[in-house]
Amino acid sequence: MQQQTILKEGAFTGIALHRGGEVSVRLLPATENSGIVFRRSDLGSEIKSDCYAVGDTHLATTLQNNDVQVGMVEHLLSSLAANGLDNIVVELNGEEVPILDGSAAPWLLFLKGCGRRALPAAKRYIRVLQTVRIEEENDSYASFTPAAGSHYEITIDYPHEVINRTGVSCVFELTANTYAAQIARARTFCYVNDVETMHRYQRALGGSLQNAVVYDDNGVINKSGLRYPDEFVRHKMLDAIGDCYINGYLVLGHYRANKPGHGINNRLMRALMADENAWEWCETDSAATDSAAEKF
Repeated sequence: MQQQTILKEGAFTGIALHRGGEVSVRLLPATENSGIVFRRSDLGSEIKSDCYAVGDTHLATTLQNNDVQVGMVEHLLSSLAANGLDNIVVELNGEEVPILDGSAAPWLLFLKGCGRRALPAAKRYIRVLQTVRIEEENDSYASFTPAAGSHYEITIDYPHEVINRTGVSCVFELTANTYAAQIARARTFCYVNDVETMHRYQRALGGSLQNAVVYDDNGVINKSGLRYPDEFVRHKMLDAIGDCYINGYLVLGHYRANKPGHGINNRLMRALMADENAWEWCETDSAATDSAAEKF
C-alpha cells in the first residue's frame, strides 16, 4: 500500500465553532513523508500534526507552536484517517478549523471532490506491541492493546438521562466504508445550560443548531432530532479516531476507553510513542486481511 495525498486542491469557507467568524480553508496535495501540515496563511507559519504539538485539549484538540495555534483539528483528522490520506497541507487564515455541520460527513464529501493520488513511498502504520494505559479520576481511562486492524471501543457516562438512554457504548472497526455509514454523520453536542458558560469564556461563539446537537433536561432541541439513535457516543468515537491519528499514521491495535476526552487521548498517544517497546513501524498488517490497513 502506498502513501496517499489528494489529487487536486480544494477550497471553502466555514464558521469557527469557538472563536466565531468565517475561516477560509484550502487543502493542498503534499509530497511523500511530509505528513499532515496545518499552514496559517495569515501568519506565514506552519504546524505539523503530532501528539507532542498538542498544546490545549479543552473542548477541542489544538496544535500549538509558540504563539501560533490551530484548533478543532480532530474532525478533519478523523476523516483523513478513514480515507487513508497521510500527506496533505491544510491552509487556513484563522486559528480554528471550521466546524461545518459538527460532524465529519462534509469532510468526506469535500475530500472525495479533491480526489486522491498514490505517492512513491510505502504507507506506514503504528503497530501496538504492548498494552499502554492511562488512568484518570472518576474511572476515566484509555488504553491501547495489540490487535490486528484498527479497533475502537468506547463507553461514555454523562449526568444527563437524555444522553444515557440513547446508548453509552460503541464498538467499531475502522474501514472507509464502515466509517462513512456508522460514524461520520455524528455531530458534536452540548447541554443547553453550558452555552452561556462557554460564551463567558469566549467559547462556542460560532455554535448553533446547524453545527451541534443541543439538549436540555427534556430531550434534544434540534427539530430534526438525532442522526443515529446513539449519536452522542458515536461522536465521541469520531473524536477518538481523529485524536489517535494526530501523528498522521493509523494505529493498528485496540483502543479502549471509558469516559474519554481529548486530553486523555493525547496523553495516551504520547505514552505509546514514548515507550519504544510498546510499538513498531510496519508497512502492512499481514495478520488481518479485513483490517482497516487493507481496506483503504
